[in-house]
Amino acid sequence: RSASNLQGKTAKISAPEYSNILDAQSRLQTLWFKTKAGFLIGEQVAVQFKDTHSSFPASVVVRRNGQLGVFVAEAGKARFIELPKGQMGRAAMVPNDFPQHLSIISDGQQSLNNGDKLDD
Repeated sequence: RSASNLQGKTAKISAPEYSNILDAQSRLQTLWFKTKAGFLIGEQVAVQFKDTHSSFPASVVVRRNGQLGVFVAEAGKARFIELPKGQMGRAAMVPNDFPQHLSIISDGQQSLNNGDKLDD
């Protein structure tokens, strides 16, 4: 984790504490952190987090029978795999137990149903 101010000063930061309030319109959330960089209190900075988990882009996540998930190609058919923590319109974390050998369907998935035959 690191933070940068508008003048380009960058520093590593401690684990941040998050506000419980998310601004619905801007989707911004306030957080507090400690650093030895000497940023001013209230100074606007950009915080960068490096996530070690892979995620599916929002464009491949679809809803089927009230559940969010992705379609994969398996044995010539479309298979729907649920993403329990998925949120519509947002990237979804790849579950730890997700089969790595499967190909994600990223074109035409909006019209697929589980078990549909795939064109070669």
